[in-house]
Amino acid sequence: MEVLTNVIKDILVLAAAPAILIYIFNAYKEFRKLNEERLSVLNALHAELTSLYMLICSRENQYLNFDSDDTENTFYPYISITLNYFSVFDNIASKFGLINNQTTIEQIIKCYVEVKGLFDDVKNLEYYAKMIVNTTSQTNVNQKAALINSYTLNLRSIVYGQLPKAKVLIKQSIQCINDEKNKIESNNTILGFLFF
Repeated sequence: MEVLTNVIKDILVLAAAPAILIYIFNAYKEFRKLNEERLSVLNALHAELTSLYMLICSRENQYLNFDSDDTENTFYPYISITLNYFSVFDNIASKFGLINNQTTIEQIIKCYVEVKGLFDDVKNLEYYAKMIVNTTSQTNVNQKAALINSYTLNLRSIVYGQLPKAKVLIKQSIQCINDEKNKIESNNTILGFLFF
């Protein structure tokens, strides 16, 4: 009887082993698929943030060279914002749950909020610049002076406050994204699946 019991146990173990292996293999495939989706989200955010950084840097000199003393012949620079520069963020914000690191998520959101605020203020700068240019010399001198003053204050706030802060936040976000990508890529193995 004992021999029969041992044979039955051996048969059950042998029968269960392939099922267990199939289960582990399918779970590993899902693990890798989820990691690929995570990497896709992070790569898209990385690309958009890099593009935003390059855009901000390319226009920064235009702002830094502004001379507010010559109000009669001054060029009033602004970045005309007619596109949605945040389309990746808008389209994948619902997938932030795929990112396992809460600090990275918070950093990215903080960065985008700051950059969106910067772009909103640049839109206001565009409004003042167009008003100044369209104001004729016959227009109330005080009104034009007030517009120039508002433009100058907004420009300085952007140049000396928001631009540097946005650039730092973008760099920090890119670093967080790179760290998270490296962590996912290094754990996207069978050992990472089994032990992490």
